[in-house]
Amino acid sequence: MGRYKSQKFADMKRRAILDAATAEFEAKGPDNASMRAIASGAGVTTGAIYSMFEGKEDLYSALLLESLERLEVHVAEQTALAQSVEEAVTASVMAFFSYYRDRPFEVHEQPDLIGPR
Repeated sequence: MGRYKSQKFADMKRRAILDAATAEFEAKGPDNASMRAIASGAGVTTGAIYSMFEGKEDLYSALLLESLERLEVHVAEQTALAQSVEEAVTASVMAFFSYYRDRPFEVHEQPDLIGPR
């Protein structure tokens, strides 16, 4: 648990930071996002962010992991409704595309974070 009095408080602070990071990344992109703006949006100091995350890349990575977890659940839910193998394949593919259609920020390529191709 470390420096926090309770795990619940630490989890709430982490969520506030991730939500503020999402807003900042959506508005400005990872290259132009500011750790100060993220801290301000979360109601914490930049030091509080660095006690949980190594930097912007680590924050973005955490958001990507959450996105992939939500995608997995979404695809599984849509696939489970299928009545045949063919419907399951179609449902899986369509669920994948509909997930990212509704969340364009989560699929936006960030070259500086993923490196050269």
